[in-house]
Amino acid sequence: MLDIRPIIFTGIVLIVPVWLIAKKNEDLLVKWICLTVAVDIFDPHLVINLAGARVAGLLLLPSSLAALSAVRSSKAGNALWRYLIYLGCMGIVFGFVFPWSSEGFDRLPTQLSQVRAVVYFFRKVADFSVAVFLARYLWKTRRPDRLIEWFVCCTGIAAVGGILQSLTDVDFYALLTGANELHLEDRMRGFNYEPRGLGLIVGEGLILAFVLYARNRSWRGLFLVLLHAVAMFLAVSTSGLFVVGAGILALFMVDAKTRKVLFAPAVLILFLCTAILVTSVAGNFVQSWLYNVSLRLSGDKEGSAPESEVEDFALRQDVFDASAIMLFASRPELLLTGVGPGLGGLASTDYLPIAALFDWVNEEGAGLNSVPQVGLLREACDVGLVGLLLLWIFVSASGAALRRLSQGIGSEAANWDVARAAFWVAVSIYLVQASPLSASFSLFLAMGLTATWISSTGFSVLPATAEATA
Repeated sequence: MLDIRPIIFTGIVLIVPVWLIAKKNEDLLVKWICLTVAVDIFDPHLVINLAGARVAGLLLLPSSLAALSAVRSSKAGNALWRYLIYLGCMGIVFGFVFPWSSEGFDRLPTQLSQVRAVVYFFRKVADFSVAVFLARYLWKTRRPDRLIEWFVCCTGIAAVGGILQSLTDVDFYALLTGANELHLEDRMRGFNYEPRGLGLIVGEGLILAFVLYARNRSWRGLFLVLLHAVAMFLAVSTSGLFVVGAGILALFMVDAKTRKVLFAPAVLILFLCTAILVTSVAGNFVQSWLYNVSLRLSGDKEGSAPESEVEDFALRQDVFDASAIMLFASRPELLLTGVGPGLGGLASTDYLPIAALFDWVNEEGAGLNSVPQVGLLREACDVGLVGLLLLWIFVSASGAALRRLSQGIGSEAANWDVARAAFWVAVSIYLVQASPLSASFSLFLAMGLTATWISSTGFSVLPATAEATA
């Protein structure tokens, strides 16, 4: 019997942004984008994954392309545009001219190099389009702090989903989308595709919630911090721990306001209280946490026989990251160019370290079809050192512009001070752990892009093309 739930959600992710764009209701459209990057129930799977935010990005693509001259007018925007062009070239090279072979693998047509290169390129195009739309919105409103607040509220919804699953034992993601239940008694996913997805998004929301709380210490702000922390614990996600660690490190390096409220002790106490609260009800969470952390970080995996320090390090990573590390160790020339958009798994399958934990790859016969989970490795696979250099130009120019705006006087400077902290948190988190589904990084690309526009042209002027189409 046909399950109509994915069809219903497909209709939702198409109709809602079309209606909001037609009504020119930008506030609600921005909130919709925040919601769809925070929870995965709006990402129906019909042949390919249709992420709600990316669908909106593709619908906004004509207006984003019309603003291209404005994007290219700044150093950061020009680097971002060149990155996208280079990504497309690598897709042509490794998707069509020299495609990665599927001989010997039982792969679906959607997992062939040609299809994946096109799909993943347009995913990045959609992310770019979302970033341009949000950048134009922020240029008009001068309220990046409000965008962060909306995003944290939406990650709070994801957190509520995880907590509700713990209280009711209902797999809401499976119930709402028709996906298979995971049957992981000690790990929650709520409204997200898996516990890792929940851990990633609420981990990011936790850090940003504390950024907001450090500037406006209210009971509501404290509640949001606690809400995210509880959901983070329930997800039992090692990746989520990496996210929180990267976010804390970034804040202590760039955000004086966070240092003043003793962020590190607060987080440690918060996690301790959360652990006591949850384990008093369900003691198995401790064992689940210990098992997952040891499984992820230990290089001593059953059946493994590392032949070098590099392979020993790779065995401590997730399967997709481990194979990418070994690919570059074996073929370092590919580190310069990358292997094409979304093609990291196809290119690295043959380089997977030997370990019993990874045997499922050979047993299923399709090889690795996903991308690395570490953002730095993912970008290295997609675009290599050439693309990483362009991203560094974008990040450095954006960071400098945000710093200049945050050092001004008045409420607008305070708003950009929040954006500066959030931007560096997002960059640090993305380099360490990147969601395979969420387009959340587009929100922070937009902040950097807007800051470079304002910093280079002044608060009252946006380059003509973008202003005309805004």
